[in-house]
Amino acid sequence: MSSTQAQAVLALIFLRPTLRAEATSYAMKNTYWKPLCQTAKALRTVPQASYGKLSSLLQEEAAARQLSLQISVYAMAHAVGSEKMEIQAAAAALQTLATNRRTTLSNFAKTALQATQSTSELVGEIEGVMTLFKQTKHGAAFCLGDASAASDGTKDYSTAGCRGRPLELTQNIPPIAADVVGNNGFANLAEHNTGIGATDNKCPLLEATGTAGTHVFKHSDNPAFIQGLIKVTGDNTVGRDSQQNQHPIDSRNSASLLQLAYHDAKQVKEDPTTRPITEPIQLLTAIAKNGNLKSALEHELKALAEESEHSKIPTKATSIINEKYKHDTNKLETLWNNIKTKEVKDVTQAGTKPKQIQQITELTILQATLNYYINSKDLKITSMEEEINKLKENSGKSVENAGEKICNAIGDANREKCNGEKQCSYDDSKETGKKCTFDATKAAANGVPVTKTQTGGSETTTWNFKGKLQEECTKAPECKWENNAFKDSIFMVNNKLAPVVYGFTSFVVFSKL
Repeated sequence: MSSTQAQAVLALIFLRPTLRAEATSYAMKNTYWKPLCQTAKALRTVPQASYGKLSSLLQEEAAARQLSLQISVYAMAHAVGSEKMEIQAAAAALQTLATNRRTTLSNFAKTALQATQSTSELVGEIEGVMTLFKQTKHGAAFCLGDASAASDGTKDYSTAGCRGRPLELTQNIPPIAADVVGNNGFANLAEHNTGIGATDNKCPLLEATGTAGTHVFKHSDNPAFIQGLIKVTGDNTVGRDSQQNQHPIDSRNSASLLQLAYHDAKQVKEDPTTRPITEPIQLLTAIAKNGNLKSALEHELKALAEESEHSKIPTKATSIINEKYKHDTNKLETLWNNIKTKEVKDVTQAGTKPKQIQQITELTILQATLNYYINSKDLKITSMEEEINKLKENSGKSVENAGEKICNAIGDANREKCNGEKQCSYDDSKETGKKCTFDATKAAANGVPVTKTQTGGSETTTWNFKGKLQEECTKAPECKWENNAFKDSIFMVNNKLAPVVYGFTSFVVFSKL
């Protein structure tokens, strides 16, 4: 071998490592890059899950308020006595359910918005970097390899979860993948330090060396992408630290995007909100099971009972629920079927054409209908009060006139007989024919209890009025209330007044229940 040939061989031997180093450009294994697309796919469901849960809470709140108003309308228009009290308790329980849903919604709204913000930002980073690597495919070159990175794996880019796009938000609540958003961190992002292949001339984008200005990256500068999910760790080498344990967030301002996205997504994932309960039977079942109805019944019963009876009220409330609202029977179905078909005034139409309660679904119309029945009853109460007052006023006058006529009938010539009557006294100062006059004080002192016929009609007067209201009776010095009844009034009352007062008190009591 000549010296020239020897020099050529030596040069080839010494240059070979240099040529080898320049001919690297390895691609990434799919075990390294696919989990990134999988993470993007899972996090992309967070905005939809957040919206779905918010929508569910809104729907359930609206349905509970609608049903509450519907049965309140029934209570005012059709129910009487204890049934009215029980129905109104159910309406109150439904309002409590609606309020609870609104509170839950208000609290969850911030979580939903923060989760949408943080997860979307991380998905954007993943998509941006992965799109760059995807675009390196041309000819024999590629950066996204198969399992060994010897062959192109770009065809799996979309199926792995990348290249997603925002979709129209619906009321659906999709599950957030547990194999990504795990109990403590991103379950699919374990430590990975063998993410690069060994086949030359595939991905020049990942060339790295420790010498500045000679390759794409200088690995001593610790270049990283996607919050460190892709890191250049050495000469033509990539790796990743484990992301399976994300520390709790102390402050959103100092937390990493990975922390924020994980913990926000986990909150949405673990929120218990599911599909809304909107059917009347389901809502009635809910208040019967969750304690809202029992609590409302107890409040209603306590308002009507003496304090000494309050200890018995929980048992009474439970008894009412078991009798009429027991959720594992057909009682609630029977109850709602009775309510929904009852007809009430259609306040949106002139005339008297009625409408079934189930046909009124707008909250504003339901409220207007309820107001109509409340106002109608208030007007009726006012009218009856006025009628009672007028009858009382007129009865006082007619009683006095009747008594006067009875005494006048004895005549002027019979002073002794006149004074002998329990309600009459002889008065010489009176005009002829009226000297024997009615003496109300004497009548009261003698306690005349008899009913006497008045002049000119079938009306009668009485010294006793059993239907007098307690409040009114106790205010009058001439009255005494004893054993829940009026006793000994000196006033003579027209017998037309008693039925009116009885009807009035019955109406007031039952309309207030």
